[in-house]
Amino acid sequence: MRLGVGLMAAAAIMAPATAHAADAPYAQAYAIVAADGTLQSSKNIASVTKYDTGKYCIAVDPSVTVTSSTPIQATARSGSRTISAYNWPNTECNNKATNTVTVFTFRASDGTRVDTQFYLTIP
Repeated sequence: MRLGVGLMAAAAIMAPATAHAADAPYAQAYAIVAADGTLQSSKNIASVTKYDTGKYCIAVDPSVTVTSSTPIQATARSGSRTISAYNWPNTECNNKATNTVTVFTFRASDGTRVDTQFYLTIP
């Protein structure tokens, strides 16, 4: 009996890790963006541009339609940060109207824009 349990435990440890692409199987698009604007992981994200401290423009792949009525979800990685995300044309992302999401990250204590890692999801 002990041998069987030991073999099952060894098999569980040796199981291969799941593929990274399975992080958001039901999302149309998602991104994990580093504080410096580097795209760490994504699905249907064309690019990320960091224009200034705490200001990011995310270009979504044309296969996903993003309009002002498309729901988006953004979460700051740090608990001491807040985040705002917009999916309509604005001067912050050079008035790009199609498939662009603007993200601002702030220090929660005083509202100062700061660079912060964040997650973005378009369901």
